[in-house]
Amino acid sequence: MILRSHFLKFTGNQKGFSLLELIVVLILVGVALPTFLMIMGLLANNHAENEILTRCMTLADSKIEEIFAFKNENPLWFNTIESKAGEETLEGNYTRTTVISEKTNWGDNKEDAYEVSVTVSHPKLPQGYTLTVRLTKFTK
Repeated sequence: MILRSHFLKFTGNQKGFSLLELIVVLILVGVALPTFLMIMGLLANNHAENEILTRCMTLADSKIEEIFAFKNENPLWFNTIESKAGEETLEGNYTRTTVISEKTNWGDNKEDAYEVSVTVSHPKLPQGYTLTVRLTKFTK
């Protein structure tokens, strides 16, 4: 015994889709496909921007780590810390700018400190990413 669905009854002379069905499918595809492609393009663009921002953060952090290592290795680091300032052009069109400025009466203890700001930018992220720390001569 073969069960037949009431929804899938075909008559002997019905072949293919009707013109109305084809028009509906074309309209749906015509709306859905461009929307899908637009969303995929936006996702790809956001992914690229996030990759650039992540790389900027990594490059800024590595420069700060380099300066921390310099401070830990040199007891009189504050005499030559300005040598770490400057601008570098890095692989992948990244630019890293390090600015070091002296701050007086900083914090609760009113200590002298050095503010180190590292900004990494890219042509697709011109505002870049800035990481700033303050280093004091006093160590506990």
